[in-house]
Amino acid sequence: MAKVHKKFSAHKELLKRIPKDRSNPNVRIRAVFQLLQSLFRDHNFDLRPGTPDLGLAIEAVLMLLHEAFVLNKIGCIWDNLDTPPIPDRLVPQPDAGERWRNIQEQRELLRSGEATQQDLLRAMTTVDDTFTSMATLFARGRLDSDWALEVEDAGLQRDMCTATLPVMKKMLDEIWRPLLSEFKHVTKRRLAG
Repeated sequence: MAKVHKKFSAHKELLKRIPKDRSNPNVRIRAVFQLLQSLFRDHNFDLRPGTPDLGLAIEAVLMLLHEAFVLNKIGCIWDNLDTPPIPDRLVPQPDAGERWRNIQEQRELLRSGEATQQDLLRAMTTVDDTFTSMATLFARGRLDSDWALEVEDAGLQRDMCTATLPVMKKMLDEIWRPLLSEFKHVTKRRLAG
């Protein structure tokens, strides 16, 4: 019962710190990245198991995985997107099914109650790979013109991708990747001495 309470408590704390504006998910995404940045830096990149701040960071990453899950689930877009050949380094996860499996695996691990900081970093790698792939595919691909006529909420699906993918890519570029580089530097220094 204590694990459920800790998870609930961390989720409540996350919701307190994230803007309530549901009409603009980009505000929420930016706040989640800024919260992760703050948590890692405040703890000198050493979030310990069982601490409230690791629980809060896990909830934040679960929120990002949920965003990835929702956009990846829009199969109508990914199934009807015609893309030119794109180098593998730009699309680490080209297949929507593979992205879905990776997202699910990370969500289960983070929800297990046994997740560590390393698990958190692996989950963020999944977030990064998933959004990098979707953003590249969406930006370089072309939707079949008949697609919009055949799919009931085609405009909404396209608009969700148009609104969320660039912001997520920007947050990964501006906050997460520099933070990960900082993390590696601090860890290297810690191990050296």
